[in-house]
Amino acid sequence: MVFGTTLLTVKEIEEPRIVESWLKDDMNAIMAAPVEDEQQPNTAIEAVSQVLPSSKFLQNVGLQPALKKRSSRAETLRVQELEAQLEKEKQDKEELRQKLDGQQQEIDNLKKQSEEARQKHLEDVGDLKKQLEENNALLRGLISFNQSQ
Repeated sequence: MVFGTTLLTVKEIEEPRIVESWLKDDMNAIMAAPVEDEQQPNTAIEAVSQVLPSSKFLQNVGLQPALKKRSSRAETLRVQELEAQLEKEKQDKEELRQKLDGQQQEIDNLKKQSEEARQKHLEDVGDLKKQLEENNALLRGLISFNQSQ
């Protein structure tokens, strides 16, 4: 049986001290491994999660494998790309907001002009009705004058 990076026999597995010794050696090697720039050294939990192939063990004892905080060059570039994309989207949003505000102001101006034109139209209609009544009164007066002669 392969345990960690070492091949163990059934007899060795039955001897807990041997397994414990192998586990400790593997974990110590993982924790002592050199790290690249911008990377955190391996923690004990990360070492255990790498030595024990099944994460069920860690879940059963109440530990979850720690998320690796390593940042590779590709991840750094991806983060920068996403940040640039986010900044562009923010600028686009601001431009659209300004355009929308300008259009809303234009709509408000058109509404105001429309309301002014409507009021003028109502005044004109009122004036025309007044003139029509005056003309009708004048016509009635002329008709009654003609009928009386």
